[in-house]
Amino acid sequence: MKQIKTAKQLTFTYFSIVAFAIIAFHFSMFTSMIENIEMIYAENRMLKDKNTAVSLLNGTQKTHVSVPPFSEVYVGKENLPPGIVLAANIIDDQPFELDEDSDTTEEMFSMRSQVMLNGEMKEIYVIHYDEIYEISEEQMFETQSTQLMLSLLLLIVSLWVVMRISDRLTKPLSLLSQRLGERSPANLSAIELPEGAATREIRQLVDRLNSYQIQIRDLIERERAFNRYASHELRTPLMVMKGATTLLGKSDSKAFLERQRARMIQACQEMEDYITTLLSLTRDEDLDTIATRTVQPSELEKYPANAFGLRDGA
Repeated sequence: MKQIKTAKQLTFTYFSIVAFAIIAFHFSMFTSMIENIEMIYAENRMLKDKNTAVSLLNGTQKTHVSVPPFSEVYVGKENLPPGIVLAANIIDDQPFELDEDSDTTEEMFSMRSQVMLNGEMKEIYVIHYDEIYEISEEQMFETQSTQLMLSLLLLIVSLWVVMRISDRLTKPLSLLSQRLGERSPANLSAIELPEGAATREIRQLVDRLNSYQIQIRDLIERERAFNRYASHELRTPLMVMKGATTLLGKSDSKAFLERQRARMIQACQEMEDYITTLLSLTRDEDLDTIATRTVQPSELEKYPANAFGLRDGA
């Protein structure tokens, strides 16, 4: 059987999921931002260094020129240093990190451009490495780590607040469940509001339970009334019918037989009325579907005030 979790366990689980999602999103956004800033910086820097290199190469036969402080420019792919391996998907005038097979452990960028040198269209390659930016990137990660610790501290405080709120909201339910478990089956008294039940939902729940308690109590009272009056009220017409049956064998007078037949018909009708009335005590019927008749004062005088389970004044 699957174990049912408590409200606190569910709150902690859902909060942990949300917290993990927030942290993961935060890190992914930070990493993406760092990479985008790095690409934008490298692109702008390399485009500027490319233009500087073109002005330095024009009028010369050089195949390599340095553009201080961070770029080296080479004319033609064949003039690149032996350890440089370009990315396979390189596009003109776009920065790309060097391939992993390059003989370097530093994060270097390359850019290929088509330029006019000495009246001829040639390919030049800009190789860029900014040590200062790498140091700045490490510093940004250190700053981000501090922010992460503050965020974790804030999440812990938020978790504590949420757990306290969850405890405050679920404690009345726990107390109500405990009190209901301690009540005996015969205890149909009104259920009191548990301590701390400040929410409208708890009050509505207690009101509904008390309403069910009243319905159950009325049903039990009807059943008790049925048991109390069924034997007495049914025995009387039965005795009448039994006596009339005995008298039928003692006389052949038509008038006498007719009187006994009338007594039996009346007793049968009374028994039918008694059965209908007594059974209605145990059924929660729709009163609109029950046939009604006017009760005469003479009929009421034949029965005590509390007959059929009626309360005083009913």
